[in-house]
Amino acid sequence: MASGGGGENTPQLDWLNVGIGFGFIIFNVILSSILGIEKDISASLVIAALRCIGQLSLLTVILKPVFHGGPWAVAGIVFLFNILGTFEAVYNKSKRRFTHMLFSSSYRPPET
Repeated sequence: MASGGGGENTPQLDWLNVGIGFGFIIFNVILSSILGIEKDISASLVIAALRCIGQLSLLTVILKPVFHGGPWAVAGIVFLFNILGTFEAVYNKSKRRFTHMLFSSSYRPPET
């Protein structure tokens, strides 16, 4: 496997690599159960791994055409992800909300 650089080939990852990684997670679950470590941690690890596989597969389907679409498509998706991240931070993560909180954090009128 070549590490990234000028004209070198980059490694190709496929489902075998995902299976090997998932095998290590299953090994960790089995080892944790043998040693008597909490089972909640093992279940959370398996769920997180499956969720990661699903999310990255979906993201690949969405982003592959975007990156082949040119720099404006990439700029558009970056802008969209920034807006979505802002909404998540303001509406889902904030404990206190103020009226017009999203727009007041993005735009500040000039002082007079």
